[in-house]
Amino acid sequence: MKADRYTIDIENPPAQNAGTNYLFPRSTPYDKAERFFAQAALRMVYAVYPGISAAVEQLVPSTCDYWVSYLPLDDLIPFCEYFVIFYCLWYPLLIATAIYLFANDDHSFRLYGWFIIIAFTGTLLFCLIFPNGQNLRPAEFTDPNIFTWLVGRLYHADTNTNVIPSMHVLGCMAAVFGLFRCCCTPRWVKIGVIILTVLINASTVFIKQHSILDVIIALIVSVVLYFVVFRWMDKRIGGTPLPLPEDAKT
Repeated sequence: MKADRYTIDIENPPAQNAGTNYLFPRSTPYDKAERFFAQAALRMVYAVYPGISAAVEQLVPSTCDYWVSYLPLDDLIPFCEYFVIFYCLWYPLLIATAIYLFANDDHSFRLYGWFIIIAFTGTLLFCLIFPNGQNLRPAEFTDPNIFTWLVGRLYHADTNTNVIPSMHVLGCMAAVFGLFRCCCTPRWVKIGVIILTVLINASTVFIKQHSILDVIIALIVSVVLYFVVFRWMDKRIGGTPLPLPEDAKT
């Protein structure tokens, strides 16, 4: 059987992998340094990002002269407070994706981390350079309930500025790309993350946290970052070997 970068001949494993699990290549100092950086950066994003985002909101408050994000389609999208549940699921989705990739596919984990770091950092810098916001939030809730209360708490914690591109959309797309790149992700997980991504992206406009324009721009940015991170950087860093097919084990 001919070996390539994704399959290893189990009868004649490469000499450099002798004494190790030759399904996975030995880590070089560069790989270890990059892995450490990706893990540290992801922890920093989860721990420090809320504070950085709050600081940016202070620099670009809702009272400033910001560019208004709006499309006529926004007027056709009704406010639906029940979507706040899906909006809040964004946070555990990102954390669960990071844990799953870290445990199952170190290389996909690093790419996922790079995507998050580049996307979130770029968004914050863009909002500082080009202040933006949206004026779509309802002045009051006509039917107060637990869901409108949650939306109100979100409004209080997150102002209507710094909306382009939507970080919720960017984060969801990072999870989709990372889980689909991981060779051991079950099919039901892939289907589930697609459905959850659609619902979370929709929630951003249904609870009036974003204009549909923010979502469209975020999807465009996600496609660009996909080719930068999951194509170009993937080749630069090197691929993760796939499990051996059943016929190669016999």
